[in-house]
Amino acid sequence: MDVRRRRAEEIVNCSVSVMDTLRVRTVAALSWSALAYVGKQGLGFGVAILLARLLTPRDFGLVGMAMVFVGITQTIGDLGLGPALIQRPNPEIRHLNAAFWMSVSTGLFATTIMIAAAPLISRFYRQPSLTPLLLVLAINAFVTSTGCVSSALLQKHLSFRRIAGIEIASTLITGAIVVTMAATGCGVWSLVAQIVISNLLNVVLTLRAAAWRPTMHVELTAARELLRFSLPLLGFHVMNYGVRNADNLIIGRSLGSAALGLYGRAYNLMALPVSQVSAIISTVMLPALSSIQQDIDRVRQAYLRAISIIGLAGFPVMIGLLAIARPFILVFFGDQWVETIPVLQVLCVIGVAQVIGTTVGWIYVSQARTDLMLKWGVASGFVYITAFIIGVRWGIVGVASAYVLSGYVLLLYPGWAIPARLINLSFGAMVRAVAAPFGCACAMGAVAWGVGQLLPDALPLWGILFAQIAAGAVSYTLLIASLQLRAFAELKQLVRERLRERI
Repeated sequence: MDVRRRRAEEIVNCSVSVMDTLRVRTVAALSWSALAYVGKQGLGFGVAILLARLLTPRDFGLVGMAMVFVGITQTIGDLGLGPALIQRPNPEIRHLNAAFWMSVSTGLFATTIMIAAAPLISRFYRQPSLTPLLLVLAINAFVTSTGCVSSALLQKHLSFRRIAGIEIASTLITGAIVVTMAATGCGVWSLVAQIVISNLLNVVLTLRAAAWRPTMHVELTAARELLRFSLPLLGFHVMNYGVRNADNLIIGRSLGSAALGLYGRAYNLMALPVSQVSAIISTVMLPALSSIQQDIDRVRQAYLRAISIIGLAGFPVMIGLLAIARPFILVFFGDQWVETIPVLQVLCVIGVAQVIGTTVGWIYVSQARTDLMLKWGVASGFVYITAFIIGVRWGIVGVASAYVLSGYVLLLYPGWAIPARLINLSFGAMVRAVAAPFGCACAMGAVAWGVGQLLPDALPLWGILFAQIAAGAVSYTLLIASLQLRAFAELKQLVRERLRERI
């Protein structure tokens, strides 16, 4: 009997040890992911401000036109194999080799297609100056495909300290080069160089950090095993990219490059907190959730904690941006971007929902249900594109409004309910997880907006902006601290654990 008891205790202790190890590694990875975010986005935002003042909306619009198509080739080049390796519990060398050569081959093919299609794309937009830009940008599909496996390995092993260093170094070096180019009159080519150089640096540094090299041996069995998961995911990513960029395509074709530059500025500012705040956690959560994918209860609880923390960080940024849009644009980007203000305000409305909506992909991927992900992508894509076609009649504000209306129709129930069923997660549980952070963020937004209304117009814009940000930050901090939000407590615990680890 004692032997059985001791054996049971050993099993329990072993399970606890495994859970604690995963928690410690996830906390450390989350900390480094956050560092990479702060460093990269801080540097990137500074570069964006300088480029916006040195270049014109038309320059940004031309690159936006090109990236609609170039981005698709980059997505295809990956083949969805990176997430397939992360999701797979124990990928073998044969899987890594198969993934590398499939990705590189597809990337090379996509680059070739892009080069051949460049004149046709320029003709579609009625912009002959696009052709040389497309020919240079075409190389991105091949370049990024070579780093697919190495990047997946770093993420799977939660090596986010290395990833943080790579992203910060790449952003810093690229920024210095392209700002110099823009200041010396290179115009739109500064933006082209930013994309190409950034990708090259990321791939080179990632290959070096991963310290993995492929062999020429490829097993078809391993390739098939990966493709069963990756192809539906690739289909969704292509569909999702197409939908996300359909507004750019329609605006570029119908309204021209200057209008697309203005819209793109607003969209990128909205998407920054949406994608990057969640990205801090998502790069960590996907491998973490995949490692416990069989334990639905643990997956559900981990997911709820994650979206609560994301809401705590993402909601105030998005609602705050809505409240301070006018002084923010004019102070940082200048008068030539004034038409961006109403577009940004409209897009921030859908951005609030997308702070959480973007995380449902974790569920699909961690539970290996990318087939459902693809089906939903096709259905929702049709709705979005139809809305954009209707909205463009009212200009870029009309497209933004169409995005908001269709987005809420899709996200509020079907976009949530389908993946939630995979982990037995109720809509009520999700609402309870994010309700308090959302309420605090709304109160903060009201304070920031009110301060802007009360201050006299005679004050300089930078002074009004500073006062709004300060009032919003103080009010939000006091609210979440006084209400003792669980997400705030967990966030503080993550920070304390990280600090103890450093000591």
